[in-house]
Amino acid sequence: MNSISYTLLTLVFILSSFNVYSQDIYVHPWVGAGITDLEGSPIDQSVFGRDIGWAAGAKLELSGNRWQKSIGICMLRTGFGTEVSAFDLNGVAKWYQFKGRIHHILIPVTLGYKIPVGKMSLMPELGIAAGYLADAIYKIKDIESGSTERGELKLAGNAEFRKFSMFGIMGFKIVYPFNSRFALTVAPTYYLMVSNSNSRTGGFFNYGASGHQYALTLNAGLGVKLW
Repeated sequence: MNSISYTLLTLVFILSSFNVYSQDIYVHPWVGAGITDLEGSPIDQSVFGRDIGWAAGAKLELSGNRWQKSIGICMLRTGFGTEVSAFDLNGVAKWYQFKGRIHHILIPVTLGYKIPVGKMSLMPELGIAAGYLADAIYKIKDIESGSTERGELKLAGNAEFRKFSMFGIMGFKIVYPFNSRFALTVAPTYYLMVSNSNSRTGGFFNYGASGHQYALTLNAGLGVKLW
């Protein structure tokens, strides 16, 4: 928790150090969907299997000539999905759909650089987000009968997910202004957990090659200029 607080306070201080009066201020609600997994990458699926991930939120943006800074709040769903077979009490093999869904409340802080292209702007963005685990649930569905079972999702050894987390964020935003006040945005965005998922693992950050939850989403939103 101390690592999260220190990092967020540092970034908020950096954002607040810019001259607000020389910049435009926008509120920007957005929503997106894509793929997610408990580990691996968008091009390297893990043994858990991919599922549909999504994110939705709003942020406050300070937009200057080239640089754009933002802070916001959002909900991010990560998880996995796979199909497994097992024998019932009569020794008959049955197929089940097994999904895990993990919901995080994030406070993202990002920095982007605007590249004008005609009327539009292209904007690569980098940032971090402090996260809080809202819930972690599993769903097992009998593919033949359609019956389902739900419960709390846990890790190996019955370990619980860590309540607080940290994500790295990388995005590429396309901004199309309708007029001087409203702008449509589309942004493929990658969220990668850089902290440990497992509450029993020593140390807050995960420096290993595995165990990083991720989501790759295509986000769309509307920027509204306040002043």
